[in-house]
Amino acid sequence: MDTLTTPSGAELRVLMAPATRRDGEATVQALAPLGVQVIVTAGLDSIAEHAGAGGVGAIVLTDLALADPGLDRLARALEAQPRWSDVPIVLAMRGDSSSAVTSLHVRLSNVTVIDRPASIRTLANAIQAALRARRRQYELRDHIVALERAEQALRDADRRKDQFLATLAHELRNPLAPIRNAAYLLANVMLTPEHVAECAAMIARQSRSMAMLLDDLLDVARITNGKLELKFIDVTLATIVDSAVEAVKPLVDARRHRFVTSVADPRAVVSADPLRLSQVLTNVLTNAAKYTDPGGNIELSVRVAGDVAEFVIRDDGVGIDRALLPHLFEMFNQAADTLDRSQGGLGIGLSLARSLIEMHGGEISASSEGKGKGAAFRLTLPVVDGGRHDAPARLAAIASAPSGVGAQARVLVADDNVDAAASVAMMLELDGYDVEIAHDGRQAIARADAAPPAAMVVDIGMPGADGYEVARHVRGHAWGRDMLLVATTGWGQPEDKQRALEAGFDAHFTKPVYPEHLRELLAARLTRGAA
Repeated sequence: MDTLTTPSGAELRVLMAPATRRDGEATVQALAPLGVQVIVTAGLDSIAEHAGAGGVGAIVLTDLALADPGLDRLARALEAQPRWSDVPIVLAMRGDSSSAVTSLHVRLSNVTVIDRPASIRTLANAIQAALRARRRQYELRDHIVALERAEQALRDADRRKDQFLATLAHELRNPLAPIRNAAYLLANVMLTPEHVAECAAMIARQSRSMAMLLDDLLDVARITNGKLELKFIDVTLATIVDSAVEAVKPLVDARRHRFVTSVADPRAVVSADPLRLSQVLTNVLTNAAKYTDPGGNIELSVRVAGDVAEFVIRDDGVGIDRALLPHLFEMFNQAADTLDRSQGGLGIGLSLARSLIEMHGGEISASSEGKGKGAAFRLTLPVVDGGRHDAPARLAAIASAPSGVGAQARVLVADDNVDAAASVAMMLELDGYDVEIAHDGRQAIARADAAPPAAMVVDIGMPGADGYEVARHVRGHAWGRDMLLVATTGWGQPEDKQRALEAGFDAHFTKPVYPEHLRELLAARLTRGAA
């Protein structure tokens, strides 16, 4: 909740309509050392004017106010107070005026009565008590304001959540449509080999898009929970730029953009997680490509300035509303009018980019002259040893294993998803492996017991016995101690990977598994084992 604000001097000032000018002067002098500001007024009309404008700590009246024509105006001003406010009134009454007090209570609330004449000490004590009560009212006001702000923040978050879920459904349907179409076309025997290849490439591209979307969501969850770990190495700026440009090139080409890159010092080195830093640059470039109309211009310039590397991405696209700029890097944030664009996105890319760049000790900022005037993003991060290195680092790339490396090694694929098991088996059979399938954990254990394979590709969430139980069973037998065990699962948090390794798996792949990664692992282990 927001910190309570201290009431200002104006909010604690005392408005007084004294019986005599001398009484007013004496009260001002008595309360000044206590830090209380007393404003002596000519009558109730003046007090009503001040009260209507707000900023009143307390009001001091005498029984003479009962005959003041401004009493009705003061009553109306006090009736208009916000619900939290009830300005305290100190009323100095002469003699027995119980009927007058009763009448006044009907018209005014929160009245404290003292006898008149009263000593300055008595009056000062009454005023201070009234101001203490007024401070508590201001505290209540601040609590109410904080609660209202929190409620509004929750409403805004709920609205962004609904928008996010709707956009997520849209973004998942986008790649599913061509995948479904390609699957339908592949069933047509009239397809030419060129058409088959085109359909296969289409499915690969769109499934990769879905995987990247899901990876971004998982990264956001890891960062939010403080569980994302970076793997720092020394890497050249050219390597980072080349990786990001390669990733965004299909989108840039599809939208016919003119894309210019300039790296002033390609051999400059930064200490970074190359995959994550490339992901940051890719996210920003992807945004530029999405929100620049086809045939637009995108420029990426990289330079070393002092001890920092600076990446600047400029485009002449739709621009950014200045009102949106302060919120641009917030989670699930999007300009309202971008939801109609075919490349709307989830509104997490820039938030993820900021989190990742800050984890590298860098910064990211955006600027734009407004809608239709393009945008510029600036990323900075520290360089290593003046930014130069003699041996440029490379991003690790996993090459696809060549067809036919299996040499009839037996692989048991266990997955309760029939299509998932069949597609993995088909892929491995094309590589020359002898593949057997099981659709639950007990069946996988039975088949491994009957004829131990060279490797097992095991889904974690299966009926009968889960993947962890399968792995522990295999490792508990002499024939299974050196077997290659690969876990495949939709659960990809660090603790999920750790649990798989502790159960006995050699590797953990989060679904959807990249086929080339699985093929490379099997080829490396089984070929080495055969040798």
